[in-house]
Amino acid sequence: MRQYFIIFATFTFFAQPAAAERYAGCSAPQSAVVGDALRSAKYLTLRAAVAIDDTAHYRRWFGTYSTTNAEKVRASLKSMVTTIRTGAVTIQCNQIRDDG
Repeated sequence: MRQYFIIFATFTFFAQPAAAERYAGCSAPQSAVVGDALRSAKYLTLRAAVAIDDTAHYRRWFGTYSTTNAEKVRASLKSMVTTIRTGAVTIQCNQIRDDG
C-alpha cells in the first residue's frame, strides 16, 4: 500500500502545473539557479513527508514518535510543498557588495 501512495504522491507532485515564482531583483542566471533549488526543495520535502516513520532520524528531529505527531509533521511538510508549488514564495536577490 505504501508503494502505491508513493507512486500516487510522486505523480501528483510532478503533474501539477508549474507556478510562476516571483523573483525580485534576480538576473536570469540567478532565477534559473533558484528555480532549480525550488524544484529540488519540493521533491525532497515531499519525499520526507512520505518517508515519516518511527526512526532514529524522526526521534532526533521531532521527539517521541506517535501517529498523531507523525501526522502533524507530515502535514507541515506537505504545507511547505504546497506553498512552493503555488508560487506563494517571493525570492529576493540582492546585489553582492564589496564587503560580502
